[in-house]
Amino acid sequence: MKTKLLQIWPIIAMIILSLTVGWQLLRKGYFPMHDDLQVMRFYQMRRCFDDGQLPCRWSPNMGNEYGQPMFNYYSAFPYYLGTAFNLLGASYINTVKIVFLLSLFFSALFAYLFARQFFSRPASLLASAAYLIAPYHALDIFVRGALAESWGLVFMPAMFYSITRVIKSPSIKTGLILTLTTAGLLTTHNLTVLMVAPFLLIYTLLLFRLHEFTLPKLKYLVLGGLIGVGLSSFFLLPVLFEQNLTQGGKYLTADYFNFRAHFTTLRQLLLNTSWAYGPSKFGPDDDISFFVGFIQLFGLLASPFVLFRTFFKNKNVFTITLFFVGLTFLALFMTHGKSDPIWTIIPKLAFVQFPWRFLGLVIFGSAFLLGALLNQIKSSLQLPLLAIGIISLVVLNFRYFSFEKWFYWITDEQKLSGELYNLQVRAAVLDYLPNSAQKIPETKALPDPQIITGTAFINYFDRRTAYFATEIDVKEPSSIAFPVTYFPNWTVYLNRATTPYPFSYDNDYGQITIDLPQGHHLVQAFFDNTPLRTLANTITLISAVTLLTWVGVEYAKKTT
Repeated sequence: MKTKLLQIWPIIAMIILSLTVGWQLLRKGYFPMHDDLQVMRFYQMRRCFDDGQLPCRWSPNMGNEYGQPMFNYYSAFPYYLGTAFNLLGASYINTVKIVFLLSLFFSALFAYLFARQFFSRPASLLASAAYLIAPYHALDIFVRGALAESWGLVFMPAMFYSITRVIKSPSIKTGLILTLTTAGLLTTHNLTVLMVAPFLLIYTLLLFRLHEFTLPKLKYLVLGGLIGVGLSSFFLLPVLFEQNLTQGGKYLTADYFNFRAHFTTLRQLLLNTSWAYGPSKFGPDDDISFFVGFIQLFGLLASPFVLFRTFFKNKNVFTITLFFVGLTFLALFMTHGKSDPIWTIIPKLAFVQFPWRFLGLVIFGSAFLLGALLNQIKSSLQLPLLAIGIISLVVLNFRYFSFEKWFYWITDEQKLSGELYNLQVRAAVLDYLPNSAQKIPETKALPDPQIITGTAFINYFDRRTAYFATEIDVKEPSSIAFPVTYFPNWTVYLNRATTPYPFSYDNDYGQITIDLPQGHHLVQAFFDNTPLRTLANTITLISAVTLLTWVGVEYAKKTT
């Protein structure tokens, strides 16, 4: 019993700390945030589930009701996870809060599990607490409302943990963990992948240098990673190879989203403890905080002491600590204007948009260094110092874990109706605007098809996430425009024919438009997969079967 308690008390502590800093997520009502699309995204995902459009790609209400391929490109995993709670009965508002709260706990858990590969329980828990109770963590959730990025902060330590476990203890269990964390990261936040991938590669090579190279290690590392990539293919392949189907690329890195407008200053990072809920602006006078945190900075400042101690006591820990010193300072550097040449040399970094996003790596690295510091202290002093550290983190940073306002009366019905609904469907209209649109849809699409020329009567219009249908009595040849922007592969059929019916979309908003002869007609349209999406879905399915087979074979070997 005592041994079991020793193993689980850090988990209990992490639950308590997560509930402490996330307590506002337990309240009734809703809150303002920069990315106030979370309820709408879950609503769109739930509609996909109800219609059987899986994986979800087309969001019919986005783009000012003309539709948008949001989930063809945007974070998948957190919204599939949250929709599971919604299907079980949670409201959309409560779903948002549940998924945010879970991101706090799991980020702390994986930070602890990773640190535990090198440190004592108290030192690992301090690293976990420093990662959890960091100002930037609060910024992501309580100011920005960045759900995808908050889960990026979960999978960042999860990937370091799973790679470490595979190389230290290669087995089907550790390979499975690597598979799931790889798939999770790749389907959660594209920009976190872009920022963390080089460090993961260097870390993996470093571990192979520190630990004896064996074929089982390589086997489980390669298999686990490849199957993880395969599982994520339904999302990853369209993200990589269908970017040219939307106009988002020219909007996501221009004007306000030009990275050069959002570099930080040393004062903002190290000294400015003020907290605000406004936007990131050009220059040093942002209405938002990028403070690293006093305790986190202490971990950075103490890193020379840790390096000195570990150099003589444990060369492996010294090397890993040195890696995290380099990671943390390089990530800090990437937030500052002096790093502009690096951003210029690597054009893809422009999609990060805000250099201060590298603060996610900063708080992870500094948390690890803080754990490394406590690990060098005499064992009998670690628990008291852990208590002091956690209390200090809470006292200094708790005020950041708060929403600017709270609307206790807001319900799903209010959030998804009236002007609140209109604000959400027209927000982010440029992010994934299909190429077919010649103009930006600044007003909502009309709810029904429009008769452009001719005379016709529309009996009904049934519109779902990946399908629409109508019956039309055409008195004279007519041209009909549907309130749906074309995106590959919408396909139209007339009167249940087996061959597609021709249509056009050469108009302001890329609306699917058909010409009909006189008579009574049934028009049906289906959002079909492109060949690439079919391939991507197939790879994901094959990878899932491969994973189950792999686990089954390995388990059978152990039981015979």
